[in-house]
Amino acid sequence: MKTVLLYAAILFLTIFPYKDPDWGWHYRYGEYLLKNHALLQKDTYSWTMTGYQWINPSWLYDPILYGIYSTGGFFSLSLAGALITVLTFHLMLSRISIPLWLKGIFAVYFVWMTRSVNWQGLRSQMI
Repeated sequence: MKTVLLYAAILFLTIFPYKDPDWGWHYRYGEYLLKNHALLQKDTYSWTMTGYQWINPSWLYDPILYGIYSTGGFFSLSLAGALITVLTFHLMLSRISIPLWLKGIFAVYFVWMTRSVNWQGLRSQMI
């Protein structure tokens, strides 16, 4: 039960309002991929470089973002980012037999160290 409270505290401390400045084009590329079953090879959503050929490095992340947002909006993107953080913490310490108080110390350090990644919500860098 105490471990569940520790994970709940990490979840609570790592949910931030979603504010990824690249959200719009990730959403549109994810939508395009799922509806057309093809990768975009040209930048069709930019007004400064329309038609510029490039390869989308986040082609797998974009449909995931599109699906999560379509299901639950910006809150679901923030929650997904926090859940990935909790899962990462769990995977880091699941094979180590240490007392709960020491896990708590690691949790404080972990939350502090990951704040620069988590403050924007779910991003491809997290996955």
